[in-house]
Amino acid sequence: MPPPSKLLDCFGLHPLSDDELATAGSMAERDRSARVLMMPTHHFGEYGDLTGFRFDCAGSASGSCLPVSRRMFYGHTMAECADGEADILRVMSQPAENRRRLQEFLAGVEEGCRPALLDCVPDNSDAITGHGGVLQV
Repeated sequence: MPPPSKLLDCFGLHPLSDDELATAGSMAERDRSARVLMMPTHHFGEYGDLTGFRFDCAGSASGSCLPVSRRMFYGHTMAECADGEADILRVMSQPAENRRRLQEFLAGVEEGCRPALLDCVPDNSDAITGHGGVLQV
């Protein structure tokens, strides 16, 4: 079990179950810098993944310490056609052409791809603790 400063459950609306405690504890022990903050609605989702937590670690930590689930990258694609019904039906009737164009677009995106630095993502613990990215107990 990790030290209390690595696994914080002070915001939970209900106590951690034994399985939640074991899973969150395992995540917190993966790296010296790792910390897990359980959110009020923590639970295991319908696919058995622990949800409702915040994971923090040093930027120099190995990527293998990150708690990545298989559903993190699922998503939906939606397109908007501003033209009339005839144009919408034309687009829908060409799935092979649509696939080709999408693959062409993705190839262009991949060419200009740069590693995400995530510097633009706000650190919400600032609002909670007033102490920046370090979780305070």
